[in-house]
Amino acid sequence: MLIFTVCSNSGFLGQFFIFLQSAACHSRLGSSGPERHLQLPEYCVHWAPDVLQAVLSEKLLEDFHQEDLCSCHITGCAAPARAGEGPCDPWGLPAILPQGLENCTLYKDFQEPITFRIILTASFYNRARTQNQGSAWLGQLQTHGWDSKTGAFIFLRPWSRGNFSNEKFMELEKLFHSYSIRFLQVFQDHVSQWQLEYPFQVQLEGGCELHLGEVSVGFVHIGYQGSDLMSFQNTSWWPSPKGGRRTEEVCTLFNRFYVINEIIHTLLSDTCPQFLLGLLDAGKAYLKRQVRPEAWLSTGPSPGPGRLLLVCHVSGFYPKPVWVTWMQGEQEHQGSRRGEVLPHADGTWYLQTSLDVEAREAAGLSCRVRHSSLGGQDIVLYWEQHRPVGLVFLAVVVPLVLLAGLAFWLWKRWKSHWRPQCTGLPLE
Repeated sequence: MLIFTVCSNSGFLGQFFIFLQSAACHSRLGSSGPERHLQLPEYCVHWAPDVLQAVLSEKLLEDFHQEDLCSCHITGCAAPARAGEGPCDPWGLPAILPQGLENCTLYKDFQEPITFRIILTASFYNRARTQNQGSAWLGQLQTHGWDSKTGAFIFLRPWSRGNFSNEKFMELEKLFHSYSIRFLQVFQDHVSQWQLEYPFQVQLEGGCELHLGEVSVGFVHIGYQGSDLMSFQNTSWWPSPKGGRRTEEVCTLFNRFYVINEIIHTLLSDTCPQFLLGLLDAGKAYLKRQVRPEAWLSTGPSPGPGRLLLVCHVSGFYPKPVWVTWMQGEQEHQGSRRGEVLPHADGTWYLQTSLDVEAREAAGLSCRVRHSSLGGQDIVLYWEQHRPVGLVFLAVVVPLVLLAGLAFWLWKRWKSHWRPQCTGLPLE
């Protein structure tokens, strides 16, 4: 058993115990004995919960590796700070540990930073006509739509609710709907002042990103006509360096909305990471699935006389990371050109990798595909098996010759059958 003790004589929190029990904890963290103590400095001030969380998080990550903490199973939670509070009250373990620490195993199941983002696009056609469109995305997978008239979220996946209750979602729907209306109205009210010209679009993208071993990062970016306008940091808006006078004026106005900015900060630093972790947990069966790719070869438009554009297609694979390249024997061909990994409607991915070579050099080339669903067995497609000259001759020329011979034989038979018979009578 490892006991981490946090001491403070501030009166806000007396002693705080975290019990971690695991064989991995004993082997990794028990170098100084079966019990280790974590001491925080004593301050004669009242610690607010968010300050205590930040200090404790920093101290935990400083004294112990994140990987070590992830390997331990959390079996208890904070001792109540005041009489009558439950063992897992808002000042208990879930709130004080770094965001997502209790879900470290879930973190490790994903190979890249995990992002949840909401995209809102406001289209201004004229003074009387505006339109909002919204959607939510987990990475590059859309999880939610949005009805701009009612403000209701549209759940596109069976697990899109994450672990949030219906009441929580209704609260967020009202908040998002009211903010979207206010967002439209602010720009509509300042068209002349900010020199905005109809029609125009304003885009908002906000959410959070999780990295293994790091505190979650919240973000909000606002763009005008596809160009950066400003971004949100802590509780303030900051102009884009290239935004000019208009950006300065927009930031000045938005920074006056103190209450709204505090709510946005809470949503980014607290609500968004919690929802993202719940979404990953609810959808892990879908998100961790393995779908084998299909692969085939073809030729593209000829790059020039005597040259071939060889194309290797890889389709229908999941998850997204994939390695595809053209090989010359056992060596990677340096001329391989990888395209973008594009999404299919079913959530799988498609990629093509091309190679521009002289026709006489195509023999011996192959396309190699590596993907986690293949279990270490690469897909290898050899070009000569798909475009050999002999096979083309047999498949095309020989059938044409046979057809021509059959047509000639049938014509001879028809001519012989309908030849006039000799009757001995004079022909007129």
